[in-house]
Amino acid sequence: MLYQIEETSLELRCQSNGMWEKELYRCQPLDICILPTVEGVVYTYEGSNESLSHGTLIDLHITVNENCKFGYHKVHPNSFRVCQRDGKWKTVSDKLFLKMCPPLESDSLDIKCTHNGKYANCSNPSIQ
Repeated sequence: MLYQIEETSLELRCQSNGMWEKELYRCQPLDICILPTVEGVVYTYEGSNESLSHGTLIDLHITVNENCKFGYHKVHPNSFRVCQRDGKWKTVSDKLFLKMCPPLESDSLDIKCTHNGKYANCSNPSIQ
């Protein structure tokens, strides 16, 4: 969570115990989130195609769309995150993107893929 300094009155009085009557500054939490660094993810504001850098500060309740870089596959078709009051993100899933393996090719082997005992297309990603 990020904080900012909230200024209080600059009028201070020294008390008989040697302590100041008020604190000079008080910290208050900022209602913002920080875009995390996630391999294979490109962030954009909802309704925009402009990319956002990892580490960008995002205001409260703002929705950020998550898309794949080339060579990655989305786990959920509509991946997004929303900035919450505690500086945390509300997301569809913790596991958003999978790195895709290059296609299996061989001149001498007949490669067949299976998933849960059934034949599957080797080009389609599978989530376990």
